[in-house]
Amino acid sequence: MVFTPRSSSESPVETTASGRELGHEELAKMSNFERVLHFVQENNWTEAMGAVMALYTEYFGTDEEKQELAKARQEAQEDQTKRDTHSALDELHTEVDEEKKDEDESPKDGKQEKVTETPAQDPTPRFSSKAELEPQVQAIYAERGRAAFTVANLHEMFRDPTRYIIHEDPITHEKISFLGREVSGGINMIMLPYLKMAEAELRSIGFQYQPRAENVMGYQNRNMKLIGQGLSPNIPSFHKYGLAIDIDPSQNGPEDGRGDIPDQVILVMARAGFTCGLFRTEDAPYLGQDPMHFQLEYPPDSDVGRGIIAGSEIGQRYMAAIQPMAAQSEQRIA
Repeated sequence: MVFTPRSSSESPVETTASGRELGHEELAKMSNFERVLHFVQENNWTEAMGAVMALYTEYFGTDEEKQELAKARQEAQEDQTKRDTHSALDELHTEVDEEKKDEDESPKDGKQEKVTETPAQDPTPRFSSKAELEPQVQAIYAERGRAAFTVANLHEMFRDPTRYIIHEDPITHEKISFLGREVSGGINMIMLPYLKMAEAELRSIGFQYQPRAENVMGYQNRNMKLIGQGLSPNIPSFHKYGLAIDIDPSQNGPEDGRGDIPDQVILVMARAGFTCGLFRTEDAPYLGQDPMHFQLEYPPDSDVGRGIIAGSEIGQRYMAAIQPMAAQSEQRIA
């Protein structure tokens, strides 16, 4: 599937007298004089008068008026870019959902055609006991293999974690969110594709879920809270590197046992490369009583990370968006 951005319906494409379409970017590059001529030729007198007023301000306005004109034009271009980005992202989501919902087609000419399986719908929240859920989660962990991120190598890989923390989604240009809630504190940029893949999978199975709390907790500059030991001065938390989130802490703390996060969310997060704090693993023996907690185990340049992202259009889209940012932060990614 080829991703092609489209113009927002809120900003119709201009058409020249010759029939050639002009996008908003091409119009934005025109001088005010060129815009006057263009709109007069197209008999668009409303836009032509606006261009005339802008042209007048350009030559005869005060410095303050000229600055306001330049600022307004820049803001208009930025707003249009955001609308186009939102429209393009909506189109991508729609295309991904449609691909996953395609029905099996009958073989043609005696040849078996490749069929995309439709994910089984699972819209009703399930709350299995910890004992019932653990074998399913551990099976996913076993298939993934050993974690690439551990408390032993995080500092070596991210000596200054703040260089990789982002607060704005590079595609929507809005504050980073997960499951409809803003992520407080921001996240490590390399975790964003994985979170968006998890959201996309939940949509594909028809599962709708939003945490009770107004925020999902992300980056926090602290060490690990070990049960019964308080803060450990020697073991950094994954939160300290922006590689973990906490969902609904007030209902999913150590004292809450299984917690109330649905099975679907836990299993989808596991498939997306996260370890849930509800279960211990060989690489994270300190977990097991922290159902709110999900930490990323695989960087995008690891074999497992590449495999997870390669299977998702949304993941690839976000990966492409963060690569320039990661390069600027000297983050090693493929």
